[in-house]
Amino acid sequence: MNDKKANKLSNIYDDFAAGLSDWYSGGNKPPRSSRDTQLYLDLQREKLRSCGLEAKTEITDRDPTDGRSYVTVTDNVFNDYVMFDHVKTAKKFYKDGKLLYSKTEKSVLYQTIQMPQGKKISPDRPLCCPHCGAPSTIGELQNGCKFCETKFLISDLYPAVKFFHFSNDLSRNKNELWKEIVPFIIAGILIMLAVCIFGGKTSPSTLFGYGVCGGFLGYIGWCASKILSMFTGLFKGLRGMSSFGSSMRFAPEMKKYDPNFSLETFRDKLNSLFMAAVYSPDLENLSVYQGSGETPKFDIIDSTYYNFVIPKYNVTPEGICFVTVDMFMDCLHFNGTKITKHNDKFRMIVKKSLRRPTDLGFSIKAVKCPVCGGSFDAERVRCCPFCGEKYDLSEDDWVITLVKKL
Repeated sequence: MNDKKANKLSNIYDDFAAGLSDWYSGGNKPPRSSRDTQLYLDLQREKLRSCGLEAKTEITDRDPTDGRSYVTVTDNVFNDYVMFDHVKTAKKFYKDGKLLYSKTEKSVLYQTIQMPQGKKISPDRPLCCPHCGAPSTIGELQNGCKFCETKFLISDLYPAVKFFHFSNDLSRNKNELWKEIVPFIIAGILIMLAVCIFGGKTSPSTLFGYGVCGGFLGYIGWCASKILSMFTGLFKGLRGMSSFGSSMRFAPEMKKYDPNFSLETFRDKLNSLFMAAVYSPDLENLSVYQGSGETPKFDIIDSTYYNFVIPKYNVTPEGICFVTVDMFMDCLHFNGTKITKHNDKFRMIVKKSLRRPTDLGFSIKAVKCPVCGGSFDAERVRCCPFCGEKYDLSEDDWVITLVKKL
């Protein structure tokens, strides 16, 4: 990626991160957020409001001098740049003005920034109006939305942040390491000096010797704490290792059916589906959910991704792929009076038709009915409003058939 493109993507990343901080604190939607991204943000905000909670979150770059990393995913029309950086997230949740939860964590913020390839994008491609949300096409939006009459340039519509999620981060830069080490060393020195003074050994040489010994013991204490946290993180990372083999086979197998398949895009989609499932008050009415039986309910108000494994997958003779996924998440639960953090494991089964290749620009917010051709907003409806035909989202994208906490 050239420097000009990298700088442009970094600016979009920074603007979205800053807007995300503002949004989590009650502000407007983050700039460049796609309509699908806004769906999951809206669901979480609705969940917080239904619980009577107010959130304050600040997201800051832990090392502004450090370059951003990225992975590029492409199809015939779009380039998706999966960009990530090390950030600090300070989260606070209030109820009736009372602070219920406060935590500052080191995380990795992933953003998938989508750009069209040159002028390949078709004016007939469905896209919802960024202003009013009405189903439309790119060509119509450039001429003027038929509902709110707002006109857009292609540069107004793209680039867009298609997905985002937070992941736990155990890495530390040099400054962060020193900030962790110094308190241990100071504590060790003070403890050993106190032992020395209370023992009546107050000569300068003795105090110096005890101080040096205390600093060394403090450093040893920090090392012990890091080893403990490393083993804790390793244990969390090894969850689901029994499914490692099938997980490794999944992506190469999928590429046989769909050359555009990407494990990074699939991971982002899983996170988006997870957020829709746990935040939605009426999951049964979301087009991304096609489960049967009793609809699950969750008391989750915030989630951080850790990892996922794929215990099994299969493709039917009709070309429908079913994937069983175990997702490991750090979630905040609200029981009505207090907020607690849990290391959770969830089982999801998702499906998608492989008869059509991955379309990176597909949006559940603007779909076209296969029967009457009508374009409509499929965010929270399953049937075409024009002809009543049930719309099967799995023909175009992944949907959930089962989600439960294990």
